[in-house]
Amino acid sequence: MAQQRRRRERGSISVDEILNGAFAVAADVSIDNLSMPLLARNLDVGVTSIYWYFRKKDELQALVVQMSVFTFVACTALTRIIRLANCTDRSLT
Repeated sequence: MAQQRRRRERGSISVDEILNGAFAVAADVSIDNLSMPLLARNLDVGVTSIYWYFRKKDELQALVVQMSVFTFVACTALTRIIRLANCTDRSLT
């Protein structure tokens, strides 16, 4: 008889863990191929645990994309600030 896989305790998953897991899975299979069952296996939770926080896969995918865009914009702005600061520092010497 096959051994049943132990899952995490009920309520032991957070939105942050789900999002981090979604980023990891999407990096492996692409955002288009991200599925709730695949994510649940990766996080070692039942699929319904994810649906408790995200009613539809589209909601989760949209948030992952939105967070990616925000991160890109923030990193781009930070890079520009650092470059500007470096140019200003050089002109003062």
